[in-house]
Amino acid sequence: MLLGTQTLLLSLLAATTSVGFRLETVQKCTQLLAIVSDCGVEGKLYTDYSDFDVSVDDGCSKPKGNRAINRICVDWKNERAHVTLKHDLRKRCLKQLPVVRCAANGPGPSWCFKNTWEEVTCTW
Repeated sequence: MLLGTQTLLLSLLAATTSVGFRLETVQKCTQLLAIVSDCGVEGKLYTDYSDFDVSVDDGCSKPKGNRAINRICVDWKNERAHVTLKHDLRKRCLKQLPVVRCAANGPGPSWCFKNTWEEVTCTW
């Protein structure tokens, strides 16, 4: 019985302290002949518990209407980002992995690139 209780407590501690973060961004533009238009970037932040649509414009933003995320900061030039949650103000840092071209989706965007950002130890 004691072993079961200790195991349960250790599992709960691990579950509450190790939330993994991953950010997925997709950059799209439409091109008709030589004219490029309708460019945009979409972002989704994944945690162990949920996922959130987030603004991934360069710089910092506070998502409106989102009760979980306090702030997200994206530094495209240095390929890094960080996030703070409202219930846990520790900075969670993310580093961009190599960029991947999106699969073609019919008449959709003329070009599309997907970026995955994984959680790393904060050094900035």
